[in-house]
Amino acid sequence: MGKKTVVTILVILLIALGLIYSIYIRGYLFQKVVSPIPDIQPTSEQVEVEMNTWVDQSEFKVNYPKNLKINPHDEDKENYAHLEFTSEDHPGNIIIWVKDTQFLDLNDWMIKMKIDKAIDSNLGGIPSKKTISSMGSQKLTNTVIRNGYLYQIETNLKDAPYWQDVYNKIAASFEFVSPETQTSQKNPQSDSSSGGNEDFVADEEETIE
Repeated sequence: MGKKTVVTILVILLIALGLIYSIYIRGYLFQKVVSPIPDIQPTSEQVEVEMNTWVDQSEFKVNYPKNLKINPHDEDKENYAHLEFTSEDHPGNIIIWVKDTQFLDLNDWMIKMKIDKAIDSNLGGIPSKKTISSMGSQKLTNTVIRNGYLYQIETNLKDAPYWQDVYNKIAASFEFVSPETQTSQKNPQSDSSSGGNEDFVADEEETIE
């Protein structure tokens, strides 16, 4: 067999392989084009969460997911606010505290509370400090001092992905309000969260001044 014959056979084989590859690619692309688009259902993260608004007598308001249970802990006579959010399906909770404080500012608070590490943050338009505690269960706390009062959002991260997302929503919506705003708005109370439909109206006499 001569050299020219071998070369001719190789050229024919290469052309044949090229044609086969071309036909395969065209068929594959055609199948991708005509294949029906799968019906993708939205995940729980993609579903928009319906929110309620809580206006507190301690001069703040927040938005929170409507499916949470809310307990204002009226039995707590020591703190100005002890507002607890819980879920039937997710262990953990979020508590918003408002307390008397003798701390001059957040630096004074960190020194006297012996807090070594904190992340600079913001709450209601005021500089705040975020801290994480792992005593017992991991807790994320955002703290701010305003007009001589200590405000904190304390998140129990037993179900971290869920409660981190709830915390982000509550912290982003947290807003300080005037006494006039409190008395002009009501807090929705559902049967599932409070056992009745009676609205909560802030008592102006108990408002922090």
